[in-house]
Amino acid sequence: MSVWEGNETGEPAAKESQCLVDDTFLLKVLRDIVNRLILEQQDCGGTDNDLATAMEALWDLCVDTATAEALVGLKAAPILTQATQKASCTGRTAEVCLGILANVCSHPTAIKLLPLADSNLITNTSLEAMFSQDGAVVVQALRIACALLCQVHALSPQPFWSAEAVGQYMFVLVNSLRWDAFRHACDALSQGLVLEAQREDDKENAVSDAVPFQPASHIHMLAGESRLALALAQRCAELCDEMLKSESSSEPG
Repeated sequence: MSVWEGNETGEPAAKESQCLVDDTFLLKVLRDIVNRLILEQQDCGGTDNDLATAMEALWDLCVDTATAEALVGLKAAPILTQATQKASCTGRTAEVCLGILANVCSHPTAIKLLPLADSNLITNTSLEAMFSQDGAVVVQALRIACALLCQVHALSPQPFWSAEAVGQYMFVLVNSLRWDAFRHACDALSQGLVLEAQREDDKENAVSDAVPFQPASHIHMLAGESRLALALAQRCAELCDEMLKSESSSEPG
């Protein structure tokens, strides 16, 4: 039976997937990730470069909703999270695996198809990756955090609004030299504040079926410090200077 003939929630079966690629390609990439990156088998055909190229192609393909949904149905989440863990949340492998998951999590319909165990694996792995020493990996972990914070009605975002997570967002804002990391950390904080505001509105309006979302009281303390505001302003200025220098150096002499 096709993975699209039904699901565990009893919802109507999905239509036949209109993936940009055949499921055979997806299965081959996932199998090669298991064999080469997780089991570290070197006699499974192909080369490391072939797999790297296929994984980067898959990363791009996951902007397509049907492809993202197909990956969920093929149980890609446990494979990609394990490969990330195997790489100790550093390096190109971890970046690409998390990038694929970030693209998958950007599709609400794909998230709804995720089993709870798979969603927990994504959450735990991305939280760990947010503390990686590899800036490129941190960027992809932040993308996952933003995606899941924006999909509050599909999954609980609470782990991404804990004191530990918020502290890491603040650390990235103050210290990161990467504009994309800075932007995603801002997005995560902004979305968390929006969710808190919505929670307060729901509470005032006595909405009984509101999604549980506990307030992170620590964010008000952090955001209210003038010292933090000055540090953020300084970091924005530094980032702008870096961007201007980069643009000027790339101009023909």
